[in-house]
Amino acid sequence: MKMKKYLALALFGLVALTSCGGEEPTDTNSSTTTQTVTTPDTISTVSDFSNAIKNGLKDVFTVTTNAVMKDGETIVYKNDTKITITNSETLSGSSVVDRYSLNQNFKLEKKTKTTYFENLDSNNLFGYNLDDSYFVTKTVDENSLIGTIKPESAQAFFNSTSVDVSEPISVSFVLNNKKLYSITINYKSLDKDVSVSSLYTYK
Repeated sequence: MKMKKYLALALFGLVALTSCGGEEPTDTNSSTTTQTVTTPDTISTVSDFSNAIKNGLKDVFTVTTNAVMKDGETIVYKNDTKITITNSETLSGSSVVDRYSLNQNFKLEKKTKTTYFENLDSNNLFGYNLDDSYFVTKTVDENSLIGTIKPESAQAFFNSTSVDVSEPISVSFVLNNKKLYSITINYKSLDKDVSVSSLYTYK
């Protein structure tokens, strides 16, 4: 279904999530060169914030994402995804995706898919693109990046050409000890309300 494809791609912006649980799997066993970045001493710009996030990804233990699409007050589609890195040296682990969609009786039906991977590029654990030019409004400090993103920048932000966004995207990224702790994203797609929340833990 077209809606599911848009949701799977736009919800996460995470290659790791969409490849492990989405519509078009990729080869998670192939090694990828990880770009080296450093965490700035002071975080005051979008670029600083982005570099802090990227620098901490190599230490991620789990990423838990809950994504919901609603038509009014009715949930029409939902994904609960948990990625766990079980070996930080080989970057191997598992992805468990619980996908809920409406069946013929208009009730949510759950399907679970578990995928195992190795040699994961840690950058894929955060697939969003952060650029100052994407924002309509923003506030940045040592602990958070909060703002709204232009609809015309949605495809670049989500790193997907399949995103259909009609209004500004509300985003909130929170750091803890200069590592990404949580993400909250809300936007409207195909006249439906989409909300995404992610939590990161570290080894």
